[in-house]
Amino acid sequence: YGSYLHPKVKVLRDWRDETLLATSTGKWFVRQYYRYSPPVADFIAEREQLKALVRLMLLPLVLLVSSPLVTGVALLAGLAGTIALLRRFRTVASDR
Repeated sequence: YGSYLHPKVKVLRDWRDETLLATSTGKWFVRQYYRYSPPVADFIAEREQLKALVRLMLLPLVLLVSSPLVTGVALLAGLAGTIALLRRFRTVASDR
């Protein structure tokens, strides 16, 4: 996000501090992240399109950790829509 002070970065830092660092698996993940991410971040920082893509990929995680209820409702709605579409496709395919 380009700045340590960006609100979405704060959301991710809080999630790291309050959730990930509370478990041994989370601590392991954070250690691996800090071990391997600096060269990846340097590579991404030089490429505007890649930065935009990474921000887009991080958005679901930011939304999940900042608003789990809203995210859960959206996931359920998406699942219901997917099931409805699959049923519709199955019906259309069986009519052929």
